[in-house]
Amino acid sequence: MMACWHCKMLGGNVSDLPNFAAWSHENLAQFSAEAYRKMQQQQETIEQLQGDFKDAMVELRKLTSAKNV
Repeated sequence: MMACWHCKMLGGNVSDLPNFAAWSHENLAQFSAEAYRKMQQQQETIEQLQGDFKDAMVELRKLTSAKNV
C-alpha cells in the first residue's frame, strides 16, 4: 500500500510535528478531509470490535454458568 501524500511531512515521530501554519489552504483542507475519513473508519472499527467483545462476553458467561450448574 502506498503512503498518503502527507506521510513524509508528518514523519514517524509525534514530537516532529509539521509546521501546519506554513501549509497552503488547499493542503490543509486535503489533509483534514483525509484525517476525518480515517477517524470515521477507525470509529466504525472500534464500534464493531466493541460489539464483538460484548458478544464474546455473553458466550463466555453462558459457558461458565453452564459449568457451574
